[in-house]
Amino acid sequence: MAAVNDTQNDNGMLGKKLLEGLYLINYGCAVYAIDAPGSVVLVDAGEAQYWDWMHRRLAHWGVDPRRISHVLLTHPHYDHSQVARRWRDGGAKIVAHSRARPYLLERAAENRNEPCEIDIEVSDDRELDLCGLAVRVLTTPGHCPASLSFLAPVAGKSCLFSGDLIMPGGDLGWMGEFSYEDMMASLRKLLALPVDYQYAGHGCGAFGLGKEWLAAAIRKAESGQWPVELPG
Repeated sequence: MAAVNDTQNDNGMLGKKLLEGLYLINYGCAVYAIDAPGSVVLVDAGEAQYWDWMHRRLAHWGVDPRRISHVLLTHPHYDHSQVARRWRDGGAKIVAHSRARPYLLERAAENRNEPCEIDIEVSDDRELDLCGLAVRVLTTPGHCPASLSFLAPVAGKSCLFSGDLIMPGGDLGWMGEFSYEDMMASLRKLLALPVDYQYAGHGCGAFGLGKEWLAAAIRKAESGQWPVELPG
């Protein structure tokens, strides 16, 4: 199955099928469900206000939430992580950067998160076997010090889930914790990887073909098109 962009296969409030076995189940912050043979893996958790809708979308696509084994948090900002604890209460393990702990526990209320433990803490690049799904976990600070990206095989394609590192087209999102140096290092790290499709943390299921968004982001940064003051 070819990837489906945001102008096609739009089922309104019922989410979207992006690839065989890959579904967008939340629009505000993009929450992706990877329906792998061994289990279901979510990329990001979403917000409380969309909890019921996410379950309706899973049901629409025939994905049993009881099969969710892991939730991969790209970063701990509340729109991506607020209901991580609810997925965990249902049996899923939470994978997050070790620096996400204060956002999810000690300062959870301040960050509008429901307090949640992290089951698998990551502080460096590694590969995880999640019930048979081989996921490459990459530390990619820039948007947030606790940002992670995930590279996973879906329907024979290498899919990069990069959260809010960059927006579709290589633009920047919220910049409250932005670091130019970290961002550029993360972009160059990802640019060296084999990527067929890139999915961002926002954008209603739009995808970047290959590494086009990563390359566009670097071009925009180096040509001064980002709304930031360059270091030095």
